[in-house]
Amino acid sequence: MVNHFLPLLLLAGVPGSGKTTIAAYLDRAALLSADDFYLAFDDPRLPRTNGLPDWESEAALDWGKLHCVINKLLEGQAMRIPIYDMKRSMPVGERLLDPAGARALVVEGVHVFKIQVTPTVKVSRVLIISPSWKIVLRRLKRDIKEGRYSAGDALLKAIPLFCRYRLYNRRALEKADYVVHYTRHPANVASDIKELTNYWRERGQPSTIRFIHAKS
Repeated sequence: MVNHFLPLLLLAGVPGSGKTTIAAYLDRAALLSADDFYLAFDDPRLPRTNGLPDWESEAALDWGKLHCVINKLLEGQAMRIPIYDMKRSMPVGERLLDPAGARALVVEGVHVFKIQVTPTVKVSRVLIISPSWKIVLRRLKRDIKEGRYSAGDALLKAIPLFCRYRLYNRRALEKADYVVHYTRHPANVASDIKELTNYWRERGQPSTIRFIHAKS
C-alpha cells in the first residue's frame, strides 16, 4: 500500500536541552512546537499543585487538539496553529502552517514521545541530551524572560527540576529511536539528525552516515 503521509520526526528533551534551536536548522520541514498547545491559565483541566499550575506535567497540554492538528498536517492539510504567550499563560492568536513541500513534520517538545499516529506513518523519535550546566543556564534564562518567576525563584525551582529531568531522560531513553548529544553547533546536530532519519535524503542518493547514535 502506498504511504501518502509525511514522515514524522519527534524531537524530545528536557527544557533547555536545545530542541527549538536545533529544529530551526531542519530546513524543508513543517515545524510544530508542542508548547503552543498548553492549556490556558484559567482552564479547569490544567493540573495544579498547592493551587499553582504544574507546567511541567504532560497533562498541561491539550492533547486532543495537538493530535488532531498533527494528523491533518501529516495528510498534507494546512492548519491554523495556536500561538501561546508564556507570559500571559494563554493562546493569543493563530498562525497558518502549510506542510506543502516539506520533507517531514517535526514536532518538538518535552513530552512529544507520547504522540500517537496511524501505523502507516513513518516515525522517528530523537532524544536531545545537553550538558547539565547548559540546561540549567538555558532554563533560568527562559523562565526569567517569560516572566513566570523572579531570578531567585527560578533558581530555587531549577534545583529540584534538575533531579526530575534526570528521571525524565531515563524514561525517554526507553522510547527513543536515536539519542543525539548537543555538544556542537546546532547546525551540525541538525545535520546528524537528517542523516539518521534519512527524511532529507534525495531519492536514489546513498546514505552518508558515518556514525550512529541509535539505541542498541
